[in-house]
This record gives sequence, structure tokens and C-alpha cells, in this order.
Amino acid sequence: MFSFFRRKPKKESCCASRPKSQEFNIPLLPDEPLYTVLSIEAAKKIYAERKSDTIWLDVRSPKEWSNGRVPGAKHIPIDQLEKRVNEVGPTDKKYIVYCHTGGRSTTACEFLNKQGYHSLYNMTGGMGEWDGPVEL
Repeated sequence: MFSFFRRKPKKESCCASRPKSQEFNIPLLPDEPLYTVLSIEAAKKIYAERKSDTIWLDVRSPKEWSNGRVPGAKHIPIDQLEKRVNEVGPTDKKYIVYCHTGGRSTTACEFLNKQGYHSLYNMTGGMGEWDGPVEL
């Protein structure tokens, strides 16, 4: 009907056979995700059944930490994580990382992944929604 609106077929470019990532110099996506999102219910189940083989990492502020935490959790505030990354623990362990709502723990998981940690679980909802055991 309106032939002037039709698009002309694209000609193949010289680099059409190369993967897009090389054509635009964009890194390929990793085969594995940086971290796994973990619900409160799943986190409570892990705490109840497998807490001995999981390290809980609280990245909240010292004031938030003093108001209550998951029993046995390691505390490294997000603003100190880069300087204290050697205190996190072995890279081959499983880590559940949490904050108050999930924002800072997301940042922590991304950072830790770049440091070689690959079994990372971000507890969504954080301590704001945690209704499991709490240590003061």
C-alpha cells in the first residue's frame, strides 16, 4: 500500500559472521550467574538444615548489627569489605550474604564474585524480613 515505508533488505556486512561480542567488543556473559537470589524461606531452611557448611555474611552497619543478626554470622560492613576481603574466608565455601533489605548485599555479592567467590547467595529481604533465629 505505502511502498515508501517498506524497509529495504539489509546487505550483509563484512563482519556478519563474527559474534556480536567481538564486533562490538562487549564481554561475553559468564556461564554461571554472579550469585543466586535466595528467598527468606529458603534461607531459613538452609539455616535449619545446613548451617555448618554455610557462612553467613552480614554487610550492615555496626549499629544495625548490634540490633540483631543471624546467629553465628560474620560481620564485615559493606564500606569495609574491600579492605577486609581477606577476612571473608575461603573462596570455595558457600556464603549467604545479607543486609537490611538486599541492596548492599547485592553489591557485596558482585564484589566478592570478582574476588573469586562463586558460591554466593543474596538473601532478598534481608534482616528486614528475616523471621528466623536472631542473636543480639
